[in-house]
Amino acid sequence: LSDAGVVEALVAQHQAGVKVRILVDKDQYAGSDLEAVVSLGVTLDVRQSKGGRPLNLCFCIVDDGAAVVVGSGQFLREKAGWMDAVVCDRSDITSKFVDEFERLWEGVPEDTVAPAESGTRVNDVAVLLFPDRDGANQAQLFEALSTAATSLDVCMNTVSAPAAVAALLDAKKRGLRVRVVTDTVRFLYETAEPMKELRKAGIEVKFDGTRAIMDHKFIVVDATTVVTGSFSFGDKPAGAEPLEAALIVHNSPALARAYCRQFDSLWRVFRTL
Repeated sequence: LSDAGVVEALVAQHQAGVKVRILVDKDQYAGSDLEAVVSLGVTLDVRQSKGGRPLNLCFCIVDDGAAVVVGSGQFLREKAGWMDAVVCDRSDITSKFVDEFERLWEGVPEDTVAPAESGTRVNDVAVLLFPDRDGANQAQLFEALSTAATSLDVCMNTVSAPAAVAALLDAKKRGLRVRVVTDTVRFLYETAEPMKELRKAGIEVKFDGTRAIMDHKFIVVDATTVVTGSFSFGDKPAGAEPLEAALIVHNSPALARAYCRQFDSLWRVFRTL
């Protein structure tokens, strides 16, 4: 939350009488516009993570669950780039995020957050929270990839986790069209070896080639199913996995078309080695 426009909007809502609560990662809070506003005496209700797991969740609940905005990226003042969000007003989905916010609101400041419960698919939508108790949420996410029949379009800021690389290699081996779009810095430095492995297998990989942050985190499966949220394919150290979320929307060609348009627009202009 270092984007001044977003912070000003939150302050304006607060001053208009709207209850505004903000849960933020302590490392992101330091030096942000949000911290500056609070230091001036604006009494926003802000709680920071204390340490331990990074807070990589990106969602906003409106009017106690009337709607939820679930996104991939952060509101940053510098190096603004690409990100995505879904706005949803289905109560069976919004209630999951309301429950998670309340759980984190109490537990994150004291660093007492237990692993999340296993998510369930309801009416073709699954809300998956990480890290979870037994790995079932990650298994459910990778199941969506392993059941793909024709194509996987992966738009991720990073792809380095062994399980993610293995899933993409398996899809290519099964004859699927697999395309990957990623961030320049991570492509050239942080994930050079995994990317080399993907390209060696014949998977096309492109990157933005700019200093902006490519912070999309979505996958389109068979042009009908969308995986999005703040969950990334980065390698995560055991015991310090970040708090993240993924939304899987199955059998939704209309939503998938919107994400396919974005993917294709990036694919046309992004670079390859």
